[in-house]
Amino acid sequence: MIIIGLDLSLNNSAFCLRKNGKLYFDKLVDTSQLEYTNIIDRCALIANDLEDKLNEILTKRQKMHAVYFIENVFIQQSKIALQLNALGTIIRWLIFLRQGTWFNVSPQTLKSFILGKAQTKGGNKKQLMLKAIYKNYQYDFDDDNTADAFALHKFGVCYFERKFCLTQHQTYCIERFYKQIMEV
Repeated sequence: MIIIGLDLSLNNSAFCLRKNGKLYFDKLVDTSQLEYTNIIDRCALIANDLEDKLNEILTKRQKMHAVYFIENVFIQQSKIALQLNALGTIIRWLIFLRQGTWFNVSPQTLKSFILGKAQTKGGNKKQLMLKAIYKNYQYDFDDDNTADAFALHKFGVCYFERKFCLTQHQTYCIERFYKQIMEV
């Protein structure tokens, strides 16, 4: 099984996965500099870039057994929320066509998983996340989207293999997430 962390954004999405012991992480096409703002074209560019990059890395059999962990963002601004929902829907359709499975992870759950319960309130969470990932996993990311994709990947690994959780709090986050999924 391949576990893929996927941080979706209208400008700088990123993904992370491990195959045969090698960690792959990359940013997807940067759409912030595009001259046109047609959301359908933007979403298609991001989805096509993800599809191309995954096709380069995964075999046909691995594509069918991939599990995606996607940060599920809640935004107050209706236009941006609508656009992110469109992107999320297109990406989930892509995953469906690949016969994959996905889980939506809230930003709060992800931050708690990486930072621990004591550090989830206040402060610059993006910088705290980058520092915590470096401290716990020795990966130094220069942007928060790739770091979040990496964190989502680690969340997914712990979801399926509790022994890979680094702390009791990570195990607690995974078990709470599992219970939430089972309640639906």
